[in-house]
Amino acid sequence: MAWIAMISIGNAARIASWGSETQGGELFDHTPDLEGVQQVVMASMGGYAALKSDGSVTGWGGRLEVPYEDKIGDLASGVVSISANSYSFAALKADGSVVTWGTFEGGGDSSAVAAQLEGGVVEISATFSAFAALKADGSVVTWGNANSGGDSSAVASSLAGGVTSIRAGTSGFVALKTDGSVSMWGGSQVMPPALVAAQLSSEVAKIETDGSSFAALKNDGSVVVWGYEKNSDFPVSCLIGVADLSLSGLGLVVWKLDGSVVASNGVRFLGYPEIAAPSGPVHDVVKVVASENANALLLEDGSVISWGLISNGGDSSGVAGGVSGGVVDVKSTGRAFAALKQDGSVVAWGDPEYGGDTSSNPSLDSGVESITASTTSFTARKSDGSLVVWGWPATEDQASVFSDIRATSVLAAGGTFFATTVDGPVVTYGRRDAILDGANSGFARIIPGYNGFAAIRDNGSAVSWGLASTSDSTSVRPLLSAGVVDVIINRGAMAALKEDGSVVTWGRPGWGGDGSAVSAELEEGVDCVVAGYAAFAAIKDDTSVVAWGHPESGGDMSAVAAKLTSGVVDVVATRSDRHVINYARVGYGGAFAALKFDGSVVCWGSAAYGGNPDDPTGYLSSGVVSVHADGGGFVALKTDGSVIRWASSQTQYVASGASRFFPAAGSGLCMKSDGLYRLPVSSYTDPVFPAETVTGEVQKAMTVRFDSSFLVSVLTSGGSVLTTVPTDFPNGVLESGVSELVSNLYSLAALKGDGSVATWGRAFDGGDSSEVSSDLASGIVSVAATLFGFGALDDHGKVVTWGQLEEPTVPEEADAAIALYANDFSFAVLLPEIPEVTVADVDVGAGKLALCLSSLSVGGRYHVAVSADMDAWITVPDSGFVADSPTKRLDVSFDSFADARFFRVHVGNPPP
Repeated sequence: MAWIAMISIGNAARIASWGSETQGGELFDHTPDLEGVQQVVMASMGGYAALKSDGSVTGWGGRLEVPYEDKIGDLASGVVSISANSYSFAALKADGSVVTWGTFEGGGDSSAVAAQLEGGVVEISATFSAFAALKADGSVVTWGNANSGGDSSAVASSLAGGVTSIRAGTSGFVALKTDGSVSMWGGSQVMPPALVAAQLSSEVAKIETDGSSFAALKNDGSVVVWGYEKNSDFPVSCLIGVADLSLSGLGLVVWKLDGSVVASNGVRFLGYPEIAAPSGPVHDVVKVVASENANALLLEDGSVISWGLISNGGDSSGVAGGVSGGVVDVKSTGRAFAALKQDGSVVAWGDPEYGGDTSSNPSLDSGVESITASTTSFTARKSDGSLVVWGWPATEDQASVFSDIRATSVLAAGGTFFATTVDGPVVTYGRRDAILDGANSGFARIIPGYNGFAAIRDNGSAVSWGLASTSDSTSVRPLLSAGVVDVIINRGAMAALKEDGSVVTWGRPGWGGDGSAVSAELEEGVDCVVAGYAAFAAIKDDTSVVAWGHPESGGDMSAVAAKLTSGVVDVVATRSDRHVINYARVGYGGAFAALKFDGSVVCWGSAAYGGNPDDPTGYLSSGVVSVHADGGGFVALKTDGSVIRWASSQTQYVASGASRFFPAAGSGLCMKSDGLYRLPVSSYTDPVFPAETVTGEVQKAMTVRFDSSFLVSVLTSGGSVLTTVPTDFPNGVLESGVSELVSNLYSLAALKGDGSVATWGRAFDGGDSSEVSSDLASGIVSVAATLFGFGALDDHGKVVTWGQLEEPTVPEEADAAIALYANDFSFAVLLPEIPEVTVADVDVGAGKLALCLSSLSVGGRYHVAVSADMDAWITVPDSGFVADSPTKRLDVSFDSFADARFFRVHVGNPPP
C-alpha cells in the first residue's frame, strides 16, 4: 500500500489518489512531502519511509499497529538514518535517540527498552522482524520478535560493552567485539557448531552475511564460515591468506593478499542449468555483484565474468561481445544483471522478466549515465534526465520511457523506485504500477476501472494509471494526446473512444489491449464501446458490431458475425459490472448480447455466461425490448411482459406480467402489478416487496450478500428506501428524502437530500458507519463505494471513508475536492482549478486577515484556508475589490484569528 497525492499549481485541475498501489492508489508524479529525499526504505509488509535532507521523515502505506502518524512530531527533524525489517521501522536521530513504528511483534513498539534508546545509539541493524541498536559505549539494545533476535538475554553479559559492529542475518544477529570475539543470538541458523565457535573466540577482524550464512575474516587472513551450507566445495587452501571477503548470492568470494579473487560454487542446483565459478584465482577485480543465485565480477579492463544459475544471470555468453570490455558499472535485480558501458549503452542478461533483456530497448543504446536496480527491475537515468525502466512486470516493448521526467537521482526501495527531479518533487512508480504520463493538470473527468483509473483532460487528451499490465499507455501516448471523449475499461485492458470515431487500445494484448486484428474497423465510425470481462465490443454508426479481445470472453464473434452487420441498437456484457464480477464464476468467462431493431437478441462469448449463439427455444427471436446482465448471464424483458433468463447454455422462461427489470448482482428484480420479485421467480411464491409497500416509481434496486442469502434494497421516486432486512434507522431516515443509493459487495449507503448518509448491511464492510457518524450527519454531496468500503464527499470538498479499506486515512492533499471516484480497491478525487494568485501583502489585525491578491475574478467564490483548523469561503463581489486593479484587497474575519501565530493561505475554487 502507498499514499500518493498529486498537486499542480496554476490554472489546472489536480488529482489526489490513495488506496492499494496495485489498483491505482499510487500515481506517478508525487508521493507526500518527498521533496529533498535522501533515503527511502521499505518494510515489505509495513509500507515505506523516506528521510529528507532537512532531517524529517515521511511515512506511508502498511497496516501498522504503531502508525507513522503517531510519531510525526518525533520525526519532524534531526533524523540521520532509517532502518527497516519486514514489519517495522527504526529512525536514528542526531542526538542518539531512536524512534520506532510498525507492528508490535516486529519491533515497531520499543516501549520495553525506551529508556535505553533515549540517547547514545550510533547504529541500528535489523533481521526479519527484530532490531539491534549499537550504542557509543559498546553496549547493545535489542527488541522485536524474540525468535528473530529481539531477545538477547542469553548473551546479555557479553553485550554490556565492547561491541564494535553488528551483522544481521535473517533470523539473528552476530556482534564483533573489541577483543576479537564474536557473540551470537537469535535463530538456530546463527549459532555455529562447537568447533567453529571455538575459532570465533578471538582474532576476528570482520564479519559478513548473506542472511542465512556468515563468514568471519580473522587477523591472520583465515576465514571461518558457518550457517546455511553454501561453500562445501570451497577449497580450504582458499580460506587462508585472505585480505577481504564478500558473502552474497551464490556464496563466498574472497580477495586474496596477492590481489586475486577466488569464488565458491555455492549450492548445487540439481536439475537446473548453471555455470561453474572460475576454477582458479581471478585478478584485477573491481567489483563483485550478486543476484539471488548468481555472481558477477567487474574487472579493471571493463570486462565481466558471471557464474551461477543461468536463469538468474549466471550465463553472460549471450551478450559476450557487450561485456568483453568497456563496462564501467554492473547492477543486479534478483535474477538478472545490467552493465553500463563507457559509451552510455546498457547490456543485460539473466531472466528477461527481471530485466535481463534489453534487445528491444533502443533507448538504452546511448546516453545512459547511471543504473539503479530494485528487486525486480532496472531504471536507467539518461543524460537529459529522462528515465528508462525495464524488468518486472515487463511491458510489451520491454521498456517504459519517461521522456517528460528530468530526474537528478534515482533511489530504490524493495520493488519501488523514487526519482528526484530538477523541479523538486519526487516521482514514484511501484513494482506493479503504470505511470501517469505527462503533466498532472487540467483534468475534466476520471474513469474508475477494476485495476486502475483513466482520466480525460480538458484539452481532450487521456492518461491512465494503476496495474501496469492494464494501465500503461506508454506505447499509444501520441494517439491519446487529443480528441478523446471516453475511456472504457475491462479487467485487463483499456479502450479510448475518440471524437473522430476511432478507438485506441492498450493493456493486456489478449484481453483487448491489442485491437490490431480489427484495426481497420476501429479507425472510424465507432459510436460506443462496451467492456466485457476480457474483451470489448463496439457499435458502429452503421449499426454493425465489431469485437476483440479474449475469444472465450467474446473477443471472437465469428460464429454470429453475419447477424451483426446491421440493425444493432444495444450491446450488454456479463461480468462487466464490478459488483457482478465478484459473484460470477472465475475464469476468462464473459459474454455479449446484442439487441436488434427487430426485437431479436444475438449472443456470443462464453456459453457458461450466456454467450451461446443458439436459441433453441425461440424466446429471443423477437419481441425483446431490453436486455440486462446479472451475476452470471442475461435477462431479457419482452413486449408481452415475459422475462427470459439465460446462462450456462440454458434459456428459461422465468416470469410473466413484468413491466420493468432491474439488474442486480447475484440476481435481478422485476416489477409486476402485485409487487417487486427477485429472480429466479420460480423459487418465490410472494413478491419481495408487495405493491402496496412500494410508494412511488422504483428508481433503483440493489442486492448485496448478507449472511447466507441476499439483502434487497429499493429506492423509490418518493425518496424512500425499502429493504428486506429489518434495520433500525434513527428517526425513520429512510422513509423519505433519499436521493441516491450506493452499494458495495455486502453493504449499502443512502444519501439524503439534507446531506446526511445512512448505512446498513455487513457492519465491518461499511454497514456500520458509527465511527464517522458526525461527518455523515450533514453536508454530504456524493458517495462512492469500493468492494468493501465507502467514501463520502461533503460540500466543503472533504472526503471521509469507512468500512474495510486498503488505507482508511484520507491524505491532506485530497481537500477541497470537486468529485469523488472509486474502483474496487481505491479512491480518486478531482480537485478544483487553482487560480494564479499572487499574495502581495498580508496584514494581520484583531480577528481579521487582509490579503492583497491579484487575478481573482469578480463574482467568484473562493475557499481560503488559514492554518489547519481555520477556513472560510469568501465571495468576490461583482463590483470587484475596493483597491485599485491589478492588486485587490480581501478581508477575511476569523473569531479566534488574533491568537494565531503561524498560518498558511490556500486559495481555490469551491466545489460546484
